[in-house]
Amino acid sequence: MFKLKVAIGIFASAVSVSAAYAQSSVVLFGHFDTSLAFTQNGGGNVSVSMNSGNHIGAGFGLMGSEDLGGGLKTVFKVENGFGANDGTFASSGSTPRMFGRQAWIGLSKDNMGTLSFGRQYDFMLTGLCKYASGCLLGAPFDRAGTSIISGLLGGNGSNPDIDRLGGARVDNSIRYVSPSFGGSGLSFGAMYGLGGAPGSLTQGSTSSFYLGYAANPIDLGIAYTSRQDPTSHARYSNVALGGSYEVGKFTLNALLTQARWSATGDTVSGIDFNFRYQFNGAASLLVGYTFSSPNHGLSNQLMLGKRHTFGTEVDYFLSKRTDLYASVAYQKATEGQKAQFLFMAPSRANWAAMTQVGIRHRF
Repeated sequence: MFKLKVAIGIFASAVSVSAAYAQSSVVLFGHFDTSLAFTQNGGGNVSVSMNSGNHIGAGFGLMGSEDLGGGLKTVFKVENGFGANDGTFASSGSTPRMFGRQAWIGLSKDNMGTLSFGRQYDFMLTGLCKYASGCLLGAPFDRAGTSIISGLLGGNGSNPDIDRLGGARVDNSIRYVSPSFGGSGLSFGAMYGLGGAPGSLTQGSTSSFYLGYAANPIDLGIAYTSRQDPTSHARYSNVALGGSYEVGKFTLNALLTQARWSATGDTVSGIDFNFRYQFNGAASLLVGYTFSSPNHGLSNQLMLGKRHTFGTEVDYFLSKRTDLYASVAYQKATEGQKAQFLFMAPSRANWAAMTQVGIRHRF
């Protein structure tokens, strides 16, 4: 009995010592983006609203890691969204979720990359958003499609931007991101979301891939994501190729995108150009232009009519975490269609304009 007690004591001490050596951390993080928007819809009417999430949806969460030794770490992240203008929880689809934005856990090692499991963003957002006007100048540059887009993305509370650049999430997903290979600047990622349909490995499943290259002053990336609809078995696919080039105080970005619904062969091709000029100090100027072109004329089920969107923004950082911005966006639709900004009602005419002044903070 005495020997047993001694053995238990030694084991408990060993566990205690091991726990003491393990380095772990948990961080509370979040972001606010609140703006006053003045929208003119082409019919002579001007609406005034307070918006949340012009550049990035307001949210908060926890992220952490534990050192397992030998450079191996456990990593996790959970995040939920909310309306910074009214305090309500952000919609996460028909299923109530405690963490509607992200909820994942995984293992990471500097020279091997990160393998994670859970509700995660695909590579259209994490790999290509940095080139997109919608991410840099705000929501008026995200592409608003028809009402079927949310369902094609999975009906799980994803942002309904037609190119998935606004933030499409993949539930029950396995995701791997590599490190940069030998300092070459090359990296890649692969992701698979389980569909969950009984007796099938593909129904409702999502696949996403990414290849990137970064070596100052050039940054390049290509991403592909495809989801199989569990009802029709057709696929909704997105592909994008983007890049940036930095010269002096200028950063030039370009992005080509295409969304395709295989059930009808409908596509929407996109062209996106923007640049940033960094003034001396904390101020910068951004200018962007996007063009969206659906095929099949007005029978296209993803988007009706070609659309041109122009805009500019002035951004001023009060600190590393807080900035003020003022922006103007203008959209023109063709083929007799009405202009429409994402999350806004259609205009009464083929054009619409929006002016915003806002504040952002990250913690």
